[in-house]
Amino acid sequence: MLLLGLIHGDINEQNLLCKQNSTTADWHVSGVLDLGDSHHSAFVLELAIAMAYMMLLGGGLETGGHVIAGYCSLNPLPPAELKLLKVAVCARLCQSLVLGLYTHTQDPDNQYVLSTQAAGWS
Repeated sequence: MLLLGLIHGDINEQNLLCKQNSTTADWHVSGVLDLGDSHHSAFVLELAIAMAYMMLLGGGLETGGHVIAGYCSLNPLPPAELKLLKVAVCARLCQSLVLGLYTHTQDPDNQYVLSTQAAGWS
């Protein structure tokens, strides 16, 4: 059985507010925007969503590893759920690419929905 609860549903770089520590120069998340996709679901899917978007920013699997490490340092996931991550990350990427293109055909002025396209298809 998957661990369930309230998830954001669209964690990506455009929905995170970050602040730099003036002493250490480290960055940390200070807030989250856009709660419109929040819903009750599996926590592992929240991690997969975050991984998909952060990996697109650069670093690929190494970036994904950092996301897993950070998430699991606060919210450990059972091994069975960690095994689901590869498929869940790929599914989120496909979802974002297909729905983004479809939405753009319905609303060509909405450039935001294409934000995943450039890195996602490469």
